Amino acid sequence: MDTALCTVVRAMGSVLLGFGLLSVANGALFALIGLRLSADGVHSTTIGLVMSAYFVGLLAGSLSGDRIITRVGHIRAFAVFAAAAAVTVLLLAMTDALALWTLLRAVAGYCMAGLFMTMERWLNHRASNEIRGRTFAVYAVTSGAAAAAGPLLMNRDRKSVV
Repeated sequence: MDTALCTVVRAMGSVLLGFGLLSVANGALFALIGLRLSADGVHSTTIGLVMSAYFVGLLAGSLSGDRIITRVGHIRAFAVFAAAAAVTVLLLAMTDALALWTLLRAVAGYCMAGLFMTMERWLNHRASNEIRGRTFAVYAVTSGAAAAAGPLLMNRDRKSVV
């Protein structure tokens, strides 16, 4: 790694770590929701609809999240999107209503789009033109590896999954 890239990664290290942990949790949640609904005897088509709501929210967030970030700033936007995503997970644990689960998954998708956008704007702001591609490669590898690790970590203790 060159010096400029190391400087940016070091400066953004805590943000990348936080985003990596968020991606691990999001990846595990994807698997857990499918397992939980299946264990409750929910039809696979309904499970698919609940899970697809996340991507509806992701699309909506990608279309409007930029305005929120511009209006309130990176730090506040990241905090609000992360807090709202956390609240949606807590609310999932408090109800069995599939319509509410679908809505909560859409909200979670919206929040994740906002988190992705905030991270990418931070990185874009911090990286010079010469190292921007390499900086985003570090971000992409962090995000992808963390999201893939989430479901794998669920196998560590099968009794706590369902």
